[in-house]
Amino acid sequence: MPFKPGKTPGDIARKINKALTVDLPADIERGLFTMYTTLAGTADFYVPVDTSTLVKSRSYRVRHNGEKWEMTYGYYTDYAAALHSPKEGGKMDNWKPMDPYEREWRTSNASNFVGNGTGGWNPNARQGWMNIAWDEVGDDALKNFARMIEPK
Repeated sequence: MPFKPGKTPGDIARKINKALTVDLPADIERGLFTMYTTLAGTADFYVPVDTSTLVKSRSYRVRHNGEKWEMTYGYYTDYAAALHSPKEGGKMDNWKPMDPYEREWRTSNASNFVGNGTGGWNPNARQGWMNIAWDEVGDDALKNFARMIEPK
């Protein structure tokens, strides 16, 4: 038998599902989701758009950590971290969006081009978009959470 009783991948998935659907109080779940949508909605305003893969990769996770429930959210593509928080002096450091006219000019000289040259663009795109969202609406997100868990 390759798995111990109660330790199969299916057993683990059932435990996670139970924690997220049964054990998680409804008001906490609503509060965390409201917090997520407040932060993510603002972050999306600053997310770079090329093929929409990055913005579509956004998701959130809720975990029970002892006495606390923790919510994390992020953008989960292989290049999200490198673009959000680039290595200083690296290829993506000081990245900024290119308008379509600039893109056309830069694609004529491949040594100047970063990106794949397809899709759209977001003129508001900035590196550190999740940090920007926290700075802009973090207090509102916390207030929204508190409002959702207030006793009725």
